[in-house]
Amino acid sequence: PKCCSTSNPAPAPSYAPGCPTKCTVPNCTWLGTDGPGWDPSWNRDEDGTPTVNGFCTNYCQEYAPGKGLCGDGLWHQSGIDCTGCASLASNPIVDSSVRSP
Repeated sequence: PKCCSTSNPAPAPSYAPGCPTKCTVPNCTWLGTDGPGWDPSWNRDEDGTPTVNGFCTNYCQEYAPGKGLCGDGLWHQSGIDCTGCASLASNPIVDSSVRSP
């Protein structure tokens, strides 16, 4: 993918240790097989992986400020580690004691 700058991940919420907030949709997404429609020169993210229940469960690399791509390729691995989101993605119901009103 066209590149990018790295940034420090936001800390994981207390109810999701190991899962930084930058690993969630819309901060980190999957482009599918055709790439973004707004840039015809960039037609796909070969190592991209779909999000699961709104979470990236591999790695997320920013390609623009606040916009990241989920995947497991070397480029993605140079970004934020989202592997700690897998358990939350498999059961995304957050306990009512930590939900915002």
